[in-house]
This record gives sequence, C-alpha cells and structure tokens, in this order.
Amino acid sequence: MANRDHQEFLEAGVLLQRLLDLVSHRSPALFRLMADAGVTVQQVVMLSRIEQLGSVSLAQAAHGSQTSLPAASQMIERLVSQRLLRRAEDPSDRRRKAISLTSAAEELLRKLQDERSRQFAVGLGPLNRKQRRKLIELLSQVVVTLGKAHEDGPSRPNSRRQSFSLRRRVK
Repeated sequence: MANRDHQEFLEAGVLLQRLLDLVSHRSPALFRLMADAGVTVQQVVMLSRIEQLGSVSLAQAAHGSQTSLPAASQMIERLVSQRLLRRAEDPSDRRRKAISLTSAAEELLRKLQDERSRQFAVGLGPLNRKQRRKLIELLSQVVVTLGKAHEDGPSRPNSRRQSFSLRRRVK
C-alpha cells in the first residue's frame, strides 16, 4: 500500500508540474516587473516568506527561504538598501533585529501576485466553465488541507490579501 501511495504522490507531482508549465510564464511581464524593481527570484522568495511569517529574525528569514545565514544576511542588507525591508530592534529581545516588509515590498508582491494570477487565468483559458469550477473546488480543498498540514508553509494564507482571496474562493 505504501508503494501505491508513493506512486500516486509522484504522479500528482508530475501532473502539478506539467499544469504549472502549461499555465505559467506565458508572458515576460512578471520578469519585467522583477527587473524593474531590481530583484531576483530568490529575493522575491525571501520577501514572500517574510510576508507570510510577519516580522522575523535573520535566522527565521534564512530558514524560511532556504538560504544560508551569510547569503540571507547579504540579501537582507541589499533589500534594506532598496527600501523593501526594514530592520528594527525586537521589542521582546533587544539583541535581536526584527526584519519586516516595507509598504514598497508589499506593493511589489501585490503586483507580482496579480501578474501571476493573470498569467494563470490566461493559461487556464481553454478550460470550459465546468472544468474551471471543478478545478477551483479541488484547489480550494487542497489549499485548505495543505495549509492545516503545514502551519508555517507557503500554502497557509497568512496575509490579509491571501486570506480574503482564499475565503472568497472556498465559499
């Protein structure tokens, strides 16, 4: 039975990757937004993770974005100089610096998410209404289940924008 489950997970992974390949990166607009903002994919991952977690320490930012401490420190320094992150004294531990997003970073992430959503919408355009409804229903269930299973994972709707978006779709 475990082997059958493993094969199903692999098949689901292959299909999910194929779906993403078919519906994403259909225009250069997303990369243009990133280039205009002067950020890399890894920096967007860092910003997104900090958005999900809220105010974080350097170690939390590094762990959350799967980056080494030295690399995370350099990346955070660059993002601070670009006014996308701010560092402040942590009120609970003055030895620690709390890292959080600036309003410019929040706006950038919103623009990037909006563009990705547009790309996905275009990519899913060939689906008929019934297929779209089924996909929305299934994806809503999967996101909720994975959000519960991975309390600190990227599937958890932590930001107000993500929570509103998910609630709107789940109903």
